[in-house]
Amino acid sequence: MAEAARVVEGMGADIVDVNMGCPVPKIAKHHAGCSLMREPEHAAAIIRAMTRAVGIPVTVKMRKGWDETSLTAPDVARRVEDAGAAAITIHGRTARQSYTGQADWDFVTEVAKAVRIPVFGSGDCIEPEQVVARLAEGVSGVFVGRGVLRNPWILAQAGDLVAGRAPRTVSMAVRGEFLLDYMHLLLDDGA
Repeated sequence: MAEAARVVEGMGADIVDVNMGCPVPKIAKHHAGCSLMREPEHAAAIIRAMTRAVGIPVTVKMRKGWDETSLTAPDVARRVEDAGAAAITIHGRTARQSYTGQADWDFVTEVAKAVRIPVFGSGDCIEPEQVVARLAEGVSGVFVGRGVLRNPWILAQAGDLVAGRAPRTVSMAVRGEFLLDYMHLLLDDGA
């Protein structure tokens, strides 16, 4: 672990984010990703070892739990906080749900109230108004994944709303130029 920590810091990393949220079976079957949500003590031991091994913040990404009968995020959140985690991100679905159904933001905000470190929420923010609404519910921030893929301007538009402005409009010409620039980057990278 100490050698891996030196490599991470030597690469110039600003944080280490431990992913306990990946629901993919080929990851979870090896006691990694979201399967760590089933082993709260082991999850905390990993974070404790990481925080001792590196001089940069260690954060944790997790889900509600393994399934609806095993919603361990509140317990895991408290344990990783006690183990030295600097922040937590919670995706509002279980591993069993994967990316189906709706993210449970009420659950995410309840966990945020139960710990002292920053808690970020994740899931189902595909419109800038949703990002702003989630921030108002009491999380420290919002992670946006698929929403950015669909609309690369979503964060700027959410920033506009937070600042009291109408969200910027992105014309078809700007969208087209963006796509062309992106294709050129992909082509240049492959050369």
